[in-house]
Amino acid sequence: MKVINFRNIENGTMVKRSEHCQKEMCLKGKPQIGIITDMEFFSDNTGDAVAWPVIMWEGCKTMPSCCHPALVDMYRAKDRKRITYIEMVE
Repeated sequence: MKVINFRNIENGTMVKRSEHCQKEMCLKGKPQIGIITDMEFFSDNTGDAVAWPVIMWEGCKTMPSCCHPALVDMYRAKDRKRITYIEMVE
């Protein structure tokens, strides 16, 4: 599965829930937006490190949540131009 390589994305970057997330969670309307506050690092089945963004979602009154990279997309078009993708093996 190709996912955004969040290792190169800065904290404070605006993101939104991806189309994949919208379909999986049966969400309708505009995607929820959020801000990256941190990164957590996990390894996939091949042992490669994958950065999972920690996001404070719009309207959420609790702590930020760690999100699978496939569930997140860049909010701003200028940020989409500078992203790279990695192959994640689950």
